[in-house]
Amino acid sequence: MAVTEFWASRQESISIFQHQIIAIYTATWSDWFTNFVDLPSIGDLWDATRPDLRCNHIGAKAIDNVNMRATATFSTASSEDRHQREDQVFSWEEGVEVQVEEQEITTWTGPVTETDFTWAEEWESDSAGRTAENRPALIKLTPRSIVTITTYGSDFYLSRVVQNVGKINNDPFIPIWDAKKAIAKSQWSSDVADWEDTGKWMYIGARVTRIRATASRYDWEFLYSDEGWNVQHGVALDLYEDFDVNSLFDGMALTEDELNWRLRGS
Repeated sequence: MAVTEFWASRQESISIFQHQIIAIYTATWSDWFTNFVDLPSIGDLWDATRPDLRCNHIGAKAIDNVNMRATATFSTASSEDRHQREDQVFSWEEGVEVQVEEQEITTWTGPVTETDFTWAEEWESDSAGRTAENRPALIKLTPRSIVTITTYGSDFYLSRVVQNVGKINNDPFIPIWDAKKAIAKSQWSSDVADWEDTGKWMYIGARVTRIRATASRYDWEFLYSDEGWNVQHGVALDLYEDFDVNSLFDGMALTEDELNWRLRGS
C-alpha cells in the first residue's frame, strides 16, 4: 500500500495559543517502522511557506496486520515554543540586564570637550570657603550591562564552564549568536548583525542545572565594556586572557539547516 493522505479528513484549528493542522495517512506497518519518507516525521515542515508550522506529534492505529493509519499533528507550538530541547539553537533563551553602578573618582575627562579635570582643583577653585577638609566625594555613575544566554546541552560541559571564566572574546560574539538565532527562528529580528564587539565581552560565570537525564541547562553571563576590556582610558593593556567565546556553545548550537528538517513527504 502506498502512503496516502485522507484529504477529506484533514482538520485545522486556530486559537489564541496556536495554529494546528491534523492530517491522516494510510500506510503499511513496514512504512511506519522504517520511517518511510512519505510519512511525516517529528520536526517536518507543513510546507515551505509556513516554517513555523511543524510536526510535533505522530500516532498510529492498526487497520490490519499489514496496514495502518497514521495521524500527524502540525502546530505552531512546535516552533517558537520548543523550549529546553538540548543541543539546538531554537531552544536558546536570552536576557539583558542594564544598570548603573556608583564609582568614586578624583579625575575625569569631559566627554564633549575631552578636557582633563581634577576634582580637588575644581572644588577648591569655585569658592574660597571650599577646602580639602570639606570636599565631598565625587561619584560617577557607570553603565553596566550583562547579557545572559541560556542553552541546553546533552553533555555535562564542566571544564569549559570553569576554565574560561574571566576571559574576553577574541572574535565577534553577539553577531554570530544573532545569525544562529535568525536561522533557527523564522520570526527573529534584531539590530546587532553589524555590531563590532570583539574584545568587549567578558565571560563572568555560569550556572549549570541538570533538568533531566539527557539535558543540562546552562545560564551563561557576559559583562560588556564599550571601550574593550584590554583598553582603559584609551590605553591598550594586556590585562585579560582572550578565547573563542563561541566555543562555549560547541555541541549546543545546531541550527535547522544542520538538523536537515524537511518538508513532509520529501
